Amino acid sequence: MKTLIWLALMGLCLFLGEAKACEGPWRCLGRPASSIVCALPDPVDQTQILAGTYANWQDPTSGGVYWCADSDTVWQYAGLRGRRIFSLACYPYCRPNVFAGTDIGLYMRIGDTTWTRLPVGGGFPWVYGSEFLICPFDTSVWLYSLRDTDFGGYLRLSRNSGNRWIYVVEAGDIGNLQWSSVSDRTFYYERDYGLYRADMTPDTITSMVLPFPQEVVGLAGHPQQPWIYIGGAYHVGRYDEITGDTMMVNLPSGVTHVYKIAYAEDGLLVRTYQGLYHVSDDLTDWQLLDDSLNTGPAQFLYASPDRCLSSAAGRIYISASPNAVSPPRPSLLTPTLSVYPNPSNGGFVVSYDRPAWLRVYDILGQEVYSQTVERPGSIWLDLPGLSSGIYFLKATNTTDSRKSSPAVKITLIK
Repeated sequence: MKTLIWLALMGLCLFLGEAKACEGPWRCLGRPASSIVCALPDPVDQTQILAGTYANWQDPTSGGVYWCADSDTVWQYAGLRGRRIFSLACYPYCRPNVFAGTDIGLYMRIGDTTWTRLPVGGGFPWVYGSEFLICPFDTSVWLYSLRDTDFGGYLRLSRNSGNRWIYVVEAGDIGNLQWSSVSDRTFYYERDYGLYRADMTPDTITSMVLPFPQEVVGLAGHPQQPWIYIGGAYHVGRYDEITGDTMMVNLPSGVTHVYKIAYAEDGLLVRTYQGLYHVSDDLTDWQLLDDSLNTGPAQFLYASPDRCLSSAAGRIYISASPNAVSPPRPSLLTPTLSVYPNPSNGGFVVSYDRPAWLRVYDILGQEVYSQTVERPGSIWLDLPGLSSGIYFLKATNTTDSRKSSPAVKITLIK
């Protein structure tokens, strides 16, 4: 009897372990106050979903970022009202960890509803697309693209976390940024519907066009293989980063248009006019997933090992694997924090992983500033009364004063 029970439990565990987020069932989260453009889980609390929306110039209260619990359908304002949010990017391993590409430039979240604009471009009259990407191998390397119907847009690169930007490409319809799966010096992008590969050296950036004779509507990297998947309007393809070989396959019979692609835990997801398909790595096996997603155009498609998000008929849908777990709540462990930008001329974005007491010391060890923060996240730390020089920032757990973070050296330059 014990053996039978053990085998039954093992079978249940295997069954749960094999269930994937993309397989559904998909649940509707409703819609924010404005038209949906992008969405992803909030890295600070992954039980919440962030959504970027499109501003209508005739309604100054439209647009901005909204959030919703993944078990609810009520959306609440989360900042940047009046802005068109074309892309949201979050990097749990890199703080600050939420960025928004908007119609007037790149923003970084520093509070629940507070965002600060980073010094990079934007502000063209009719911006209709913007993207942001951080290198997964070196989080100080950032990419930012902007599309504009009149000026053509541009692609810029920063090697020092946004403190200085250089042009990679100027003019042309630019977007669909994707970092290489095998190299920290290579990335891919779409320009005027063509596919390009860019290679960086310490001094230069060289680009080359790759053979894919279709309008590029999305790029996705394979997590284990040196492959970049390419979504085309009426084809899908795969580029081998090692050999340089490119393959392209026609869409299956009855499938008429590709809108977005993303790589999930166990295969490629392709959002078409007919619905969402799970596609094998060799692009030959297509399986239609849960039909609760309405057919028609899709604004976005997001995939991670435990959650997938997509749009359909103006609403946001979510699917989570049954064994997905939420991040642990803050405990009585040593707090960690990060500071950006550093050096600064007076203000810093301080990110921390638990409620903490922030204290700033001068080089003599004297406390010159303190502030208590009651929840994990990011805040804007303004130090206008301090002179230029080197200081040290520490975070102490508010529930256990014995737990303090290592001191972070910060530099003021006025």
